[in-house]
Amino acid sequence: MTRSFVGVERWRWLALLVGVVLLVVAFVTSGSSTATVARVAGKPIGLTSYRHWVAVSAVSAHASDASLPPFVPDAPSYSRCIAFERAALVKAHKSVPSEATLRTDCSSLRTSLAESAVELLVSGQWILDQGVREHVTPSAAQVRSALHSSFPKASGLVHFLSTSKLSRADLEFELRVALTGNQLSARHSGATPTVTAAQISAYYTANRSQIGNETLQQATPAIRQALIAQAQAPAVEAYLTGVQKYWLQRTTCARGYRITNYCHVA
Repeated sequence: MTRSFVGVERWRWLALLVGVVLLVVAFVTSGSSTATVARVAGKPIGLTSYRHWVAVSAVSAHASDASLPPFVPDAPSYSRCIAFERAALVKAHKSVPSEATLRTDCSSLRTSLAESAVELLVSGQWILDQGVREHVTPSAAQVRSALHSSFPKASGLVHFLSTSKLSRADLEFELRVALTGNQLSARHSGATPTVTAAQISAYYTANRSQIGNETLQQATPAIRQALIAQAQAPAVEAYLTGVQKYWLQRTTCARGYRITNYCHVA
């Protein structure tokens, strides 16, 4: 699950690298709230936090696609999830597949939500810990400023929190990770390349359908940043690969929560 903030780039960890392959995700529906899902250099990621972010991921997925339930699919029967998806399809005047197909869809969604939560919590801790290693730690004032830029009015923030299952602390966590990740990437992206007017014009011509109605002059700042990012991508990717290898060796996940590229398996 990735969220964008004003003035803060999207921070999905290792986005330039190979995709994540889910090994095992067995949802725990009972057990101690102090149980540990994973540890990053000895720091625990608890079951309570994991469950919270799985629920948040479900709400976020529903906000993007109303046909998906705004709750975690109810294994093993998936009766509630199946009923929701069937009703959503009927409402949208779409054909309704068999119950077996709907059950498979619900199971796949549950797995995807689990992957999203483990990925976010583990990678977020990697970024924050790497920031400490390199003495890159956004201040509380920087976090507040980024939050205010995204939600200039308090009413907007309150509404967002009330509909997303997120708390202010959750948003501040995401922002700390985003700000740290951006600063680390900038530090290791290499020299800023020179972007010529001819390059900008060529990019504008080739991507008119995506740019919309903006003139070349209006689109120039964004195009320049895009071209700089493209040029610096190999250096950033090499850096992220090294960081991933470092923290992967220091990350263990409980059985049932292991994802390749995020959980070290001895």
